[in-house]
Amino acid sequence: MLDLACGGGHLLGLLADSNRRHTLIGIDLSHGELAVARARLGARASLLRGKAQALALPAESVDVVASHLALMLMDDAEAVIAELRRVLRPGGMLAGVVGARSWASPVLDAFVRLYPAASQRAEFAGMRFGDRRFRSENGIAELLAPGFDSSQFEALTLAHERTPTQLWNWFSDMYDTDLLTPAALSDLRHDYLEALQPMCGPTGTLHYDEHYRLFSARARA
Repeated sequence: MLDLACGGGHLLGLLADSNRRHTLIGIDLSHGELAVARARLGARASLLRGKAQALALPAESVDVVASHLALMLMDDAEAVIAELRRVLRPGGMLAGVVGARSWASPVLDAFVRLYPAASQRAEFAGMRFGDRRFRSENGIAELLAPGFDSSQFEALTLAHERTPTQLWNWFSDMYDTDLLTPAALSDLRHDYLEALQPMCGPTGTLHYDEHYRLFSARARA
């Protein structure tokens, strides 16, 4: 089983601790994340540094590929999906979780509206991430069509009550605020916390739903 973009190895750790017997492989591009994964997993998983567009694995060598909140951030989505089909055995399963937005969210909309996209650090100016097709079932189905069958989709929602500061911490970690200049980041934090105050309930918290999409498909024989 391959965990693509395994990060610090959390999912691999859950699988290693389960009662099922797996040969576990994790691939990530970050040296730092892989160091965390090695400390967590020891010899329970094989960890490799690499890109999803060129996996250092033999053809038809994997039974299951899982990827959690990573595929929608990757460039050249066709190459990624083609590589996953190459390493999967016929009938092998690809399962992924990606972000999904089905309806308006005032809490997230305020962050997006205030994000100063033009105030990026010079070395990151103009950088873009991911493929918009991962944002919809039709788009995912289009990407999977050349090599996969039996696509299935499930909507996932996690409901939270969070303070404005907790929401800032969540979104600032999730949405590339490290690309901003220090001044732009400071202004964004101030403006976002100010925008949330009128939305707070009596307890000083706000309701926020996280929307995700789980999809799976079988590698075509």
